[in-house]
Amino acid sequence: MSTHQHELILRRTVHVSLDQLWSAWADPAELAKWFTDQAEQDFRVGGRYQNSDGDRGEFLEIVPKAKLVFTWEQPDYAPGGIVSLHFRQLSEEASELLLHHTNISCDDEADLNIAWNWGLDSLVAYLEESEQLDYQVWAAGRGL
Repeated sequence: MSTHQHELILRRTVHVSLDQLWSAWADPAELAKWFTDQAEQDFRVGGRYQNSDGDRGEFLEIVPKAKLVFTWEQPDYAPGGIVSLHFRQLSEEASELLLHHTNISCDDEADLNIAWNWGLDSLVAYLEESEQLDYQVWAAGRGL
C-alpha cells in the first residue's frame, strides 16, 4: 500500500436548515437512516463511534453546527484517515456541507471518492426527500 498522502474534498448544498443538517450527523438514529443500517456514537470530543459497516473512530473536534472532525478507522478500507466536516448556513432554507478527508493512500482514493459521493448524495436525498439511496442502485445509475 502506498503512503498516506492524498485528500478528498467534496461539497454539497442541501435545501434544509443548518439545524437539520447538523442533526443528520450528530444523532445516530438519523445517521442510520441515510448512511448505515445501525450507528452508535458517544457524541463528545474523545467519544467513539461505530456503525454496522465497520466504520469506527474517535471524535476529535465538535463545534456545534459549524465543524465536526473525527478519525476514520476502517481496517479493510482506508485506515488512518481524518474526516473534517464544515457546516455553513446559506439561508434559512439552505445549508452547505464541506467534507475534507485526509491521510488517504493512493490505493484507496478512488474508492473513497465513490463512497463519500454516495454518502453525501444519500444525505441530500434523506434531508430533502426523506429517502435513503441504495448504494447498488446509485452506483448502477453511474455505471460503477
